[in-house]
Amino acid sequence: MSLQQKNINKNSSDLKRIESLLKNSFPEVERFPMDLILYKLEKGIGNLLAIYDDDHFIGFTYLIQYNNLTYVQYLAVDNKQQSMGYGSKILQFINEKYGMNPIILNIEIVDSTFENYSQRKKRKDFYKKNEFNESGLIFKDRWGTYEVMVNNEFTINKTDFINLMKYFVGTSLFLYLEISITDNE
Repeated sequence: MSLQQKNINKNSSDLKRIESLLKNSFPEVERFPMDLILYKLEKGIGNLLAIYDDDHFIGFTYLIQYNNLTYVQYLAVDNKQQSMGYGSKILQFINEKYGMNPIILNIEIVDSTFENYSQRKKRKDFYKKNEFNESGLIFKDRWGTYEVMVNNEFTINKTDFINLMKYFVGTSLFLYLEISITDNE
């Protein structure tokens, strides 16, 4: 297993494949429109990366860097490639490239009252196995509440994360989405 990355832009041949995987991997309320992602890429905000094992498309990730933070907005592995260790390999790749600083991501709150509790727990266990830990922060928007996880033993400055989100979505969309980042209480 030797992973390679390919930077994606609006002219990339893999764009439709990534858009389809985004649609099939994330609920509608968690998906930014591809046009918005492409606009942000043109403005130099974030990296959309197709991931390959040799010539086989494995998945993609969308990363946003701001100051000393790297935020994993999306990470998805193609359904046909799941349970083969690729998610861990992609996280390892991200950690090798950006791990000198905190890498953060959001997961759905793990609570037994949710219908998909076992899926949420499995996802959190996956990230913990890959050296992501609870940050003590909660991310909320209009549609959901998420736990913020961070790689290795890093801590996250709440203000820095808020600034990263404002940098990524812009102040108006930040307010529209009703984003808040709070301490886990």
